[in-house]
Amino acid sequence: MDSLPQFDQFKVHCDPHTAGLRWEKWIIRFERLMEAINVVSQTADSADQKTATDKRRLALLLHYAGTEVEDVFDTLP
Repeated sequence: MDSLPQFDQFKVHCDPHTAGLRWEKWIIRFERLMEAINVVSQTADSADQKTATDKRRLALLLHYAGTEVEDVFDTLP
């Protein structure tokens, strides 16, 4: 992949009352993007390929979600 397509970041602190619903919608859009750029873990032929694809998907999720989400992720055990 030469360059990543544009995709809106998730704004964690935009409205705390709707964060859950906004996150669910954002994830659905993100999953569609992963399909479009062919980063789909179900197509992996081996466990090693699945692990590599899952790591790539996580890296892309954190990249696209933005620094607010990455900061939350970095605090998880």
